Amino acid sequence: MLLSLRFFSLPRFTSLLSFAEKYWPWLIVIWSRLKSPTLMTRTPRLRSLVSAETLVGTLQAFADRADLSEFFVAVFIVAIIGNATEHGSAVLLARRGRVKLGVEIPLASSAQIAGLLIPLVALISWGFDPMALSFRPIELVALGGAAVLPAIVLRNGGTTRGGGAILLVAYTVLAVAFYFSGDR
Repeated sequence: MLLSLRFFSLPRFTSLLSFAEKYWPWLIVIWSRLKSPTLMTRTPRLRSLVSAETLVGTLQAFADRADLSEFFVAVFIVAIIGNATEHGSAVLLARRGRVKLGVEIPLASSAQIAGLLIPLVALISWGFDPMALSFRPIELVALGGAAVLPAIVLRNGGTTRGGGAILLVAYTVLAVAFYFSGDR
């Protein structure tokens, strides 16, 4: 997709650039200054910051209107939005017949979370008094299920539609349970 966009838009951009050089030479000077390395590295960061703030504001308004607890939003909605690219890639690869790679993407992501993020949060939490790393029973059941169910489904090294259905049902049951459990 990116290559096709570049293939079709680059000649058009080049013709626009030659037109601008001919009729608006001052625009070329401004453009060349805008392409400075500091601006080129700061612009994506600024866009990312604005997008994140917009997402947080929109998500908070949605959660308030839908009467969702902060816990439910953090566990389900933020997790889905934050990993949308990985989920989409895994589904696309699985549909193309590359199921093994499609399964490895979410498993590697989970391993990264378990290996880095959770220990990092535990270490950082020592610096804050109210940020204790404690889990409610429903959260412990969810953690155990997240470890055991994929192991059971993938025990023979492959996946089936039935195994996927089991995981989807478990995810739905957890979503309903977390919705009714509310905040701490």
